[in-house]
Formats: sequence, structure tokens, C-alpha cells
Amino acid sequence: MEPKNLIISLLLFICFSSENCSGAIINVDPGTSFNLTGSDDQNVINAAIQSANSGDTVQLESTTFHISSPIIMKSEV
Repeated sequence: MEPKNLIISLLLFICFSSENCSGAIINVDPGTSFNLTGSDDQNVINAAIQSANSGDTVQLESTTFHISSPIIMKSEV
């Protein structure tokens, strides 16, 4: 096999066999769809964390959140 074809084959193999390593970014602010009642932002943050999968990032917007109860963390998020 020519070196050029070998390199192309190797690159194609890597492209099609690799898994998506980057997770989703879930942005949370008081106006997101997670906050249906508009009250305690703790519910918004916990809902976003619970909807996240392993490798995802829950990103809180730069604002003030009103939290009256604990935030429940999830491993690998």
C-alpha cells in the first residue's frame, strides 16, 4: 500500500471510529425552560444537573440566583 493511501486510510479510521468526547453545555439562567414557576432557582439548577449526561457541563449564567435549599450534584457532570 502506498504511504499516501495508508495515511488517508488511517485518518478515515480515526474519524469514523472515535466517539464524541465533548459533552453538551447546558446553560442555566432564571429564564430557562427548567424554571416553569419562576420561583426558587434551586429547582432550575437541580433540573439542569439531573438532565445532564456524563461529560456534560452545567453552566450558570452571570446573574443572581435565589436558592433556598441544597443543590444536588451529580457525578461526572
